[in-house]
Amino acid sequence: MGSIRVLIVDDHPIISDGLHVFLNNYTDISIVGIAGDGLEGLDQLRRLRPDCMIVDLSMPKLGGVEAIRLYLKENPDLGIVVYTGHTEEVLVYEALQAGARAYVVKGSPVSVLVSALREVNNGGYWLSTELNPAIIKRYLRKQGSDTGEFIEYNSLSDREKQVFLLLARGMSPREIGETLFISIKTVSKHQLAIKDKLKVKNAAEMAIYAMRIGLGTTR
Repeated sequence: MGSIRVLIVDDHPIISDGLHVFLNNYTDISIVGIAGDGLEGLDQLRRLRPDCMIVDLSMPKLGGVEAIRLYLKENPDLGIVVYTGHTEEVLVYEALQAGARAYVVKGSPVSVLVSALREVNNGGYWLSTELNPAIIKRYLRKQGSDTGEFIEYNSLSDREKQVFLLLARGMSPREIGETLFISIKTVSKHQLAIKDKLKVKNAAEMAIYAMRIGLGTTR
């Protein structure tokens, strides 16, 4: 078997260059490229056809979760390892639901990232031990869930999921618009779609719905 062809996508050169140096010390890993933002990552994915990608969640031009979906649309067999400093449950969950197969917290030993790459390349999954164990348990439980509510939730678009979680936390449409950089009119449009798809009437019911499917609602 040949080496694992890896593309790194991170907007911090000190991180991507450091990973390049350390990962190339492993004989079964080959760094084929480095991209500084999500769009450049998409371009290099098309040109270089890597086996796996190491992707940061906070990047300019194309956000992490959206980037993950686009990368997998381009190559459904691609193994994506999220490498980020974020440990918030919502971000972990959304990255995994977008199709990432590993979530590694920045600051972990390089050997952890190597293990994640090897596992993902073999079709497996890897969750960093630095994550709250409760997050891992809830995710594993959701993976085996076939309840109607969870299927309904997955029918929401990425943006609708973001709006839903913020409404469930008690944020007003104006606050949500400011947080997501969208107009109140757009927030209201998403709110109507969410109510229709999830069969909920207000933010209080959304909060209850979120808790039932295992998503926290702490503001």
